[in-house]
Amino acid sequence: DPRISILLPFWKNVFSEIDVDVKYICPLRNPFEVSNSMMKRDGISLSYGHVLWSIYNLDIIYNLDFKDLIFLNLDTIKSNVGVTKNILNNFLKEKINQKEFTNFKNDFFTKDLLNSFLGEQENITSIFISDKFNELYKSIMLISDSLLEENSYTETKKDLNNIRDYFIADK
Repeated sequence: DPRISILLPFWKNVFSEIDVDVKYICPLRNPFEVSNSMMKRDGISLSYGHVLWSIYNLDIIYNLDFKDLIFLNLDTIKSNVGVTKNILNNFLKEKINQKEFTNFKNDFFTKDLLNSFLGEQENITSIFISDKFNELYKSIMLISDSLLEENSYTETKKDLNNIRDYFIADK
């Protein structure tokens, strides 16, 4: 549930107090799919769906350290089990059983879960979408599907925090 991102500061404190090492695997879904899905399911406007998607993803980046975080593009998870398994093996430093992972993936991706599919190549070009939103999505796409390095993540995080300030600034 993407709303958990709002509660990250709380959970980070809990995990710290009980001395648990935590890794965060964040599925990255095309924001147009998310907004369209929320519109179909809940009657939420597309623009409000884009704002929610932005808030949740920016909170993840704002609250987590690069060593504990990986973004996995949902399209990669759906279409390439081997690549996804290798990414997770490297991130978690554990061997993932490919058959079990394939079964999980097939059970996880139900028609109810993904009622709007556009694919990662969907262009973000619309007079109704701000340049900041486009910049946000493109920046997160750049750091998805790979282990994050401190320098690139720090630079991306700085850029995204500037975008976050833009979204939450009093206007």
